[in-house]
Amino acid sequence: MKSTAIVLQKPYEFAIEERDVSDVEGWAVVRPLLLSICAADLRYYTGYRRTEALRQKLPMVLVHEGIGEIVRPAGDFREGERVVIIPAIPGYIHSPDKFPSKEECCAGCADETLGENHCTNIRFLSSNADGLTQTLIQHPPKCLSRIPDGVEDNTAALTELITVAYNAVKNVHFAPGAKVAIFGDGPVSYLMACVLRFIKIVPEEDLHIFGMSDEKLSRFTFARTCNVESCPPKNDHYAYAFECVGGIYSQDVIESGMKALHLGGSLFLIGVSETEIPVDTRVILEKRLTLTGVSRSPRQDYPEVLERLRDKELLALVRSIPYSEIFDVHDAESCGRAFDFAASKKYWGKILLRLDLS
Repeated sequence: MKSTAIVLQKPYEFAIEERDVSDVEGWAVVRPLLLSICAADLRYYTGYRRTEALRQKLPMVLVHEGIGEIVRPAGDFREGERVVIIPAIPGYIHSPDKFPSKEECCAGCADETLGENHCTNIRFLSSNADGLTQTLIQHPPKCLSRIPDGVEDNTAALTELITVAYNAVKNVHFAPGAKVAIFGDGPVSYLMACVLRFIKIVPEEDLHIFGMSDEKLSRFTFARTCNVESCPPKNDHYAYAFECVGGIYSQDVIESGMKALHLGGSLFLIGVSETEIPVDTRVILEKRLTLTGVSRSPRQDYPEVLERLRDKELLALVRSIPYSEIFDVHDAESCGRAFDFAASKKYWGKILLRLDLS
């Protein structure tokens, strides 16, 4: 079985390649249909990743967020079913001969409090394995999640990013009256706020969003918003803070988050930086703060999040995230145009790709 793939050869250069689809017994064949560009994809495309990472990983098929349809069934899936393609494949699933059990794979797989998303033997699409900009892929059924009726494709394509937010807080108990600060006014912050407000049920008056754009902040109609330039967060006021910015602003946001937290507060780090970030450890020590890194999400979170998306209020908010235009991708050039627009940052929301390489 052959697959047509759009491969990033080097930054800003896609090419079409014909590839054999692997034939792993018990795995399904899936046709990717609707994909979502992630900031991680853009770091490869624009060459913003560290030089050694680009040298090691390219050429590679990009994109790890997306949905598809079953072409050749496996497990309990049927041909034609819509599925979310879970990009994180732990070692005991992709190499059961080498890792016969979770315990023999790694501590992340063995300990659910750590999570399979931190598997030290993980295979992750568009990172150390090819991604979804190809006509067919083979994928383990344990890493596919059926899309419920009532959840349309545009929303389901965002599932991976929502699970990252959900994974950050699923085991956190938010005490009544505890104040929560989110730093950032982009889609990651928006989905984090949606999860906190409608899944963890943090009251609107206790959920505060800090950003730099009044226009972007106006989208957070279900929380309190503050422009940091005119309304910086109060010091020693918050029990929880979420850094959802990353990049060149990571240091400033981490510093602001630590100052905003009161004694014993928790800072969740969700944004990614490609450079080393100095941190004022004195503040951490004096306030006894907890810093938690959040990366990816385990497959077990997907059915829960997809079921939650049937909630009409939450679904209506998530529907507002995709950019108004879906980019049709039928060759390397059209894929490049979509990525160029995504990299321009002249929009708010998530860029979706409708894949048709036939």
